[in-house]
Amino acid sequence: MGQNRLYHQTFNEQLGFNILEEPFDTVTKPDIHFVLQPKDHGHLQIKHNEEIIHSASFHSQEIPYTFNMLLNPGRNKIELIYTNIHKQESHKLYNLVYLTHYDIIIDQNASSLEVVHPIPTFKTLTEALNSLSSDFDKRTIIFVKNGYYKEKLMLSRPNISLIGESHIHTVLTYDVAHGTLLPEPNPSKKTYGTTGSASTTISPEATGFTAENLTFENSFVRGTYNCKDEQAVALKNEADQSVLINCRMLGHQDTLYADANPECKARQYYLHCYISGDIDFVFGRAQAIFDDCTFMSLDTAPSVAKGFVTAASTWEDYQYGYLIINSRLLSPITTPSIALGRPWQPGRNTRAKAATCFMHCYLGPHILPEGWVDMGPSLACNARFSEFENYGPGAICAPTRPILSQEEASKYTLENIFACDYELPWQPHMFINTLYN
Repeated sequence: MGQNRLYHQTFNEQLGFNILEEPFDTVTKPDIHFVLQPKDHGHLQIKHNEEIIHSASFHSQEIPYTFNMLLNPGRNKIELIYTNIHKQESHKLYNLVYLTHYDIIIDQNASSLEVVHPIPTFKTLTEALNSLSSDFDKRTIIFVKNGYYKEKLMLSRPNISLIGESHIHTVLTYDVAHGTLLPEPNPSKKTYGTTGSASTTISPEATGFTAENLTFENSFVRGTYNCKDEQAVALKNEADQSVLINCRMLGHQDTLYADANPECKARQYYLHCYISGDIDFVFGRAQAIFDDCTFMSLDTAPSVAKGFVTAASTWEDYQYGYLIINSRLLSPITTPSIALGRPWQPGRNTRAKAATCFMHCYLGPHILPEGWVDMGPSLACNARFSEFENYGPGAICAPTRPILSQEEASKYTLENIFACDYELPWQPHMFINTLYN
């Protein structure tokens, strides 16, 4: 998890070429192609798994340029690098999976149950999950084709892998909030509550859960209840050894509940993910690493203090909570009004002592100079908040923003965080590299 380059288009989407055609994130055939149109004089390089496989020079805004290539089975890293005549580079990175084996297909355009070559195919994830056998040891790979799937999902068995066709066009969604009334009959007018609002819930029993190339969304409309009881969770994850790659979590308040059962620990790894929201949009008790992720603070919070990125509730006897590394904190807001985080103590439980660290991160101008703020009686100065080698307009030195020493920072590694409080260590990269092979 060394410090990575932050790609130019991450900040302003200004590439040296227009992308006219590109593959979906997950394909079931190895041959793919790109159609590009250079904007000016320049040189293009294409890398496949860090190896340069193609280069071309352009002398003007020429006709579209087509490039064909073959993918390896499993995960493929494709990088397009364009250098203009001023020696300025722009990059586009793709996380592509050539899926050669999968157990179930989800296709909203299928009939209720089909068998295709001869893979069982369902219209909904709910139907597919209900069809699974009792063999919990076998990993089940579920390929979700592009579509908008409005389902309230609960995954409570181990070794499930969801892989979408596209992280943009494969969407798992629902639309209730904390204050939404439960379905009738409901004579006492009970509401879903924050936990119950989750569009998708990954339970503690779902050890080894993975998701890749899809979107988790809570599409509840902000302002429906005049900004009261509008916590609306897109994804609640309590699973140990869970991995999310190239996924989007979209919501407003309480978007991603990266949590753990009070009596169980949960190690979670988020890689190349995008998370949007306004108030406490990443919160909970998990020991979670966010690597090369984007945190987008939306300008929809109702108060002058526009929001808070994190609200960890780490148990005090856990050495680590959230580590956000090699990532980007972005927003359309250009004035300092967003806190890096605040310490959440659920039910004022004093066992919770928030732990959050931002390391090697770009912090935009929307970040408050003081960095961290209190959450009611839970004080930021009593939490375990820290930073290390952040940069950007929001990376300001202040007495309220603790900085790790080099020695302290050296302990913030994936291997250490996912081993120090556990009997058995966990190395997610070894697992990731063999998942689809």
